[in-house]
Amino acid sequence: MGLVDNKEITVIVQGDVDGEKTPICLQSIRRALPGAFIILSTWEGTDVEGLEYDEVVYSEDPGGFDEFNVPFSPKNNINRQIVSTYHGLLKAKTVYALKLRTDFYLCDDGFKDYFNIYNRECTEYKIFEHKVICCELYSRNPRYIFSDMKRAYHPSDIFFFGYTKDLVRLFDVPLFSKEDEEYMMWKYYPNNSISTFRYDAESYLWMNLVNKGISFKAPDDLEKYTREDIDRCEATFAANLIILSNDDIGLKTLSNSIYRKEVVPQNCYTHEDWEKLYAFYCCNDAKEYIKYLLLIFVKNLSFLPGYFFKNLLFNGIKKVMPKGFKSFLHPAYNRLKGFLNRIGKRKFDKMYAVDYYNEIIDSRDIGVVVQGMVRDTTGETVKSIRKHLPHAQVILSIFEGESANGIDADIVVMSKDPGTCGFIRKYPHEQRNNVNREIVSSRAGIEACTRKYCIKMRSDMILTGSDFLDIYNRVSRYVTTESVVSRRIMVEALSTSKSGVLNFGISDWWYMGLRNDLLKLFSADLYKDVGKRDYKSEYRCNLTPEQYIAYNFYVNSFTPIFSDFVGLMNVTDDSSQLRREYEKFLANNFVCVEFPISKVVLPKALYINNSAAYKYNASYGDWLKLCRKYRTLDNVVVKRELAYLGMNYKLKYKVNPDYFNILKWSSVVRNYKNTVTEEFADVLDDVRAEELTFLVTGGIEVSGELNTIACLYSIKRFFPGASIILGTWDDETVPSHIKKLCDKICFVEKKKSPRVSIHLGDSDDDEINDINMVQSLNSTALKMVKTKYCVKMESCHVFKNSTLLDFYNYWKKIMDSYNPEYKIFDERVLFINERMYDGRNTDGKLVGAIPDSFQMGRTSDLMKIWDGHAETDSVLKYYSTFPNTKYSNSEKYNSLYIREQCHYINLIRNANKKVPVPRWYEDDGSFENILAYEAVLSSNAMIGSSDDLGIMKKGGFTEDKRFMGFETLLGLYIVNVDRDNKEIHEYLKNYYSASAVCKKDKEAHSTLMKALLYGDRYGYDKKYCALMKKIGQV
Repeated sequence: MGLVDNKEITVIVQGDVDGEKTPICLQSIRRALPGAFIILSTWEGTDVEGLEYDEVVYSEDPGGFDEFNVPFSPKNNINRQIVSTYHGLLKAKTVYALKLRTDFYLCDDGFKDYFNIYNRECTEYKIFEHKVICCELYSRNPRYIFSDMKRAYHPSDIFFFGYTKDLVRLFDVPLFSKEDEEYMMWKYYPNNSISTFRYDAESYLWMNLVNKGISFKAPDDLEKYTREDIDRCEATFAANLIILSNDDIGLKTLSNSIYRKEVVPQNCYTHEDWEKLYAFYCCNDAKEYIKYLLLIFVKNLSFLPGYFFKNLLFNGIKKVMPKGFKSFLHPAYNRLKGFLNRIGKRKFDKMYAVDYYNEIIDSRDIGVVVQGMVRDTTGETVKSIRKHLPHAQVILSIFEGESANGIDADIVVMSKDPGTCGFIRKYPHEQRNNVNREIVSSRAGIEACTRKYCIKMRSDMILTGSDFLDIYNRVSRYVTTESVVSRRIMVEALSTSKSGVLNFGISDWWYMGLRNDLLKLFSADLYKDVGKRDYKSEYRCNLTPEQYIAYNFYVNSFTPIFSDFVGLMNVTDDSSQLRREYEKFLANNFVCVEFPISKVVLPKALYINNSAAYKYNASYGDWLKLCRKYRTLDNVVVKRELAYLGMNYKLKYKVNPDYFNILKWSSVVRNYKNTVTEEFADVLDDVRAEELTFLVTGGIEVSGELNTIACLYSIKRFFPGASIILGTWDDETVPSHIKKLCDKICFVEKKKSPRVSIHLGDSDDDEINDINMVQSLNSTALKMVKTKYCVKMESCHVFKNSTLLDFYNYWKKIMDSYNPEYKIFDERVLFINERMYDGRNTDGKLVGAIPDSFQMGRTSDLMKIWDGHAETDSVLKYYSTFPNTKYSNSEKYNSLYIREQCHYINLIRNANKKVPVPRWYEDDGSFENILAYEAVLSSNAMIGSSDDLGIMKKGGFTEDKRFMGFETLLGLYIVNVDRDNKEIHEYLKNYYSASAVCKKDKEAHSTLMKALLYGDRYGYDKKYCALMKKIGQV
């Protein structure tokens, strides 16, 4: 029994009267505090008959308000608590008062034993005449980072015991205003904060109390407190409160849901936490402070036996116990577990986390290294840092010869430029490898930083907020025994690859961490590309810059005791072991946060916030799940962060309606390089039949329905006014009725030359390689064309409608741009897609094919294809001449290339384009062949099926899944030329939506674009082909 007499205590029981809970509460007070005076403070009209109290106080119910901005939100009863408690306290006549909620009860009076033993005072922060006792439950610790419920000035309001006049002072506050009730909802409109109110009830009470004794500026809202607020909160708690556990108080709850794992005890003060604050603020000198800390330490040692018994012995027995025996002993196990918990106490369990949450950082702890080439936007980068991190140190790390004039940096570091080191990729867009520049400038800037924490960011990035700092404080400090950093390093999520895409592809856009950790990260030697390159990818380098930095960090910090070392051979290297090691490394050492959450933005990559990016990169949610998978983060933290994230993602579709817009993704591929594009001349002018010549070439066929006569008649019917030139061999007989249908006839001599078979060992006339004959025929006939535009077609083609001109005129206006690096034609040439092989669907074989059966374009452009060149015997008879060649020949061809490939290679050679071409017809050795071919097509070609062109022929056109589709070329055009082409995007969207295969275009668009970007390296083409098959069935 303490020194306080029960007769000097008035207990104010406040809150709703519940028929079951309230009687238990009142009866427990009679048992635990016999002789105490009980006041029941409730609302007018409440039935209190049969309840055990000494006096009842009725007040008018001020009502509650919605606590969250969601349907069916629970009510916030802050005003009800203020009114009922304050009116009850005013009726108290005793020296002491105890405030208790109606859903709690007392099991003993242990709190009285503590009331008079903490007598040291801190006069600077003293407000109460005597310290007031409150409970640990919901006394929030603002330094605890594993929760989004960090709050300052937040003592628990469940239980208070102290002098009556002190409690009256605490609850003598104005009621919560309507403006404060809806403050958060309107402050962040239209994004909408999930909370509506400005302050928690507990914080509102305590800040009003503190303001009575200490003049200070309260935080703007419940989330915007500063380091000074944390220090002031701790000082006032130490000087005016005694925080006890529920067991020490003798307090029990009648609402078990209040003990949810997410909120207790992880982010609340324990009695030991409060004692340390009490020692720090209330001990007079250092000697007394150290002595008191030793007393706390000795007291905690008494918890060791129970703790070790519970965690080591008992948990070990549990692991080896058979399952059936476990279920049989389950009731006894639970009782024993509860007993051991009481012996060891949860307080000692929490000691493990103490070192991890004791430091909340702000801008004064941070140095920001702005690294890279000085750009026009670098000044804005520094201004954004000054705005959102006002006290941060700014270091500009640049190279000799660059000027930092006009840039507001605290320190400017000049380094010698190490230069570039080759290319990351060369096709379709040249991208130089600047990893050595990044390593040198970043390392020099970090070394110059004098703050404990450091942010390294590119010179073309900006800050749009400081939200990343809040996330960093919440989760970064939680490291494991397998971590190689002292505190996690934060990186951009939407450029950090998932495992299996680019292993160890951890974004290098920006990093935030301890200065010493970042120095280790950038301790890699300068890059030398001596590894084995993957030729079946578009990458020229052995490792990408972000891989090189992250993988070297992994190698240099490898600890054999925790994992098996795995080697990363090249960019696309992949295995189950490599994926697992990468995931563990990411989960143990980093925090991945996307820029819509972090507010660290690369402006030219804004469009990356879409479905495709979230599918193939490690978003914050994916990173949290990795942490849960490898148990590298407290599951409580993971659950709370994922819940918060889920609410953000629900808003994503309202805030960003283009989230599933693949056009946005395509605009940031290839390292977000802005392609230099130009428009074709006269692209808006329609081609009319009068300015068109149809060049019909080949042998004369008069039998059957789809013959040469039908071909010429169909041209006359559907394209009146167009010219017709018939090109054939000098040994062909042309009937007079055919002559009448033509404007001109071109007879070409069929030169006698040795017959060359297409296949080895064949001698049939149909299998003769006639490429030189066809080249001679078409090049000669084209010279007779006088119109600007020409359609080159075979004599067996027959038009079934007039869609050709409509199709050509419409799509040449849509596909109106080109990349000068790959331009060959003066205007786009339309090809039939038959025999235009898509290298992604042939595993790289037959890539670089230009179909020659049907072509439409400017006459001058067709002359570039039909220039009269003749292939040499070294090409036409390659395999018979070199039977022991290393070049594969699965089709048993005689020629090095198929006819369509010869056209493409000749075009590239004559245009002097420095792009790779296949070495032989089924060369699958380099993915760059495919990329270059696609880039050339994107800037020069249109393709269409026989239906698009409105033609037919005897036997029909071949349908082969290996042929490139019209929609595929449109996707390539977006990727390689015009990333903002809304018409093409709408077409693709409607095309895939009409298939009813994919909901909201998610899978269709992301699969298409990834197939275009990465080919079959990750199996995307297989998904794409499956998608096309379904569409075909529809």
